[in-house]
Amino acid sequence: MTVQTPHRVGKTLTLVVVATYCVLMCLLLLRKRKVDDTAGQTPVTFPTDAVTTSRVLPAFDTGPRRFDFPINEPRLCAADEYSNPSVPFLLITVQSHASNKLARDAIRDTWGRISRDFFRKTPVRIVFILGAVHGTVQRNKIKKESASYRDLISADFVDTYRNLSLKSLASFYWARQFCLRAKYLLKTDDNMYHNVTTLMRWLEMENTTITGGIVGRLHINSTVYRYGPWKLDESLYPSRIYPPYCAGCAYLVSLSMAGRLLEASQRVPLLPIEDVYITGLLARAVGTQCSNNFRFSEWNNGPMSDNICAMVSGNTFSVHHVDHWRMYAIHRNSQTPEWCKENEIPKQRYSNSRHLTQNKTTL
Repeated sequence: MTVQTPHRVGKTLTLVVVATYCVLMCLLLLRKRKVDDTAGQTPVTFPTDAVTTSRVLPAFDTGPRRFDFPINEPRLCAADEYSNPSVPFLLITVQSHASNKLARDAIRDTWGRISRDFFRKTPVRIVFILGAVHGTVQRNKIKKESASYRDLISADFVDTYRNLSLKSLASFYWARQFCLRAKYLLKTDDNMYHNVTTLMRWLEMENTTITGGIVGRLHINSTVYRYGPWKLDESLYPSRIYPPYCAGCAYLVSLSMAGRLLEASQRVPLLPIEDVYITGLLARAVGTQCSNNFRFSEWNNGPMSDNICAMVSGNTFSVHHVDHWRMYAIHRNSQTPEWCKENEIPKQRYSNSRHLTQNKTTL
């Protein structure tokens, strides 16, 4: 009979522990692969400098794309006998970031207030959508803001510019889950000023239907950038020209089209250029194209007085690149149409270029 020394016993136990650990890790990896992978499909990957996510982007699964909402307002669109007597006709989803509270407050006090108060008995709802909120201090601030206004949701991905495609898909998913009875969805950003009154009149006029299910500022034959903030590597998109798409600062989709685009995202590889991906590639995948409407102004090109008067006259639905303090100035002056009577309404200036320099003029 061989007597094992303490040294040999310790070595044997170490080997047993290591072997057990390896077996457990293999089981975990196999389980993850079984959950995440879809047969015959390849996981979507981006260059390390292109996109950062708080979760691994899985292979495109066969079911509807799902998002979790750590902060949610599931009853935002519900009809209430006293405060919100009707379900929404128009849902406005404003893409924002946790740090942009000044912009959200400006929207609530200006064009967003019109939507919330003037249309209280008419169905319009606004919801701000954020990505994941990190840090205890920031999370507490957002929770406090959410409790105060009940108009804010956050989804489970890192909130970066290159993740805006995920943010739009999350807004579609949320609308299909919690605001399904709305007819239209306006996707916009927190640096936009909207004339909701004019937009609503246009939508309701003679039962307006949106051709193709998407409408906005159309871009045709736009060149793919291989550098700068809108760069796209050839490995992700080898073509030199984008399909027709609408500018991402503001576009309108029917709720049924939002559902179709969401479903198409299961089979169309994700790209970090939001407007191209959502209104270009996904739209093409479902056999449609964004319809052009020049009243969705893409750029704040001229003097702010031009934009105010165009807004008052109904020539535009929106103005882009508006700082939060300018929103108050636009709102204050747009409430007095007489202010524009002595100003000739200028012809709107538009451009298909993403690199148009803004005129830094003041009111």
